[in-house]
Amino acid sequence: MAVKTTKDGRVIRTDRDYTLFRRVIYARCESRCEGCGRYLEFAFMQVHHTRGRGAGRRNDIPEAVLGLCFPCHERAHGR
Repeated sequence: MAVKTTKDGRVIRTDRDYTLFRRVIYARCESRCEGCGRYLEFAFMQVHHTRGRGAGRRNDIPEAVLGLCFPCHERAHGR
């Protein structure tokens, strides 16, 4: 199963559906990092879950993620 809806209404995507989801985010950010505005190739865009992924917080919906370059994604996690 590629898309699962949890009992509390969160959406979890896997496999091909997650790749399609990444394409939606890439189109939304118009090939630019949503952190710094740098041009991004699709293969290098990283999806940052703004509400976290652990402890039952993951929600694969466009409103809950950002398309970031590697440096901005590291910065978002305080690294």
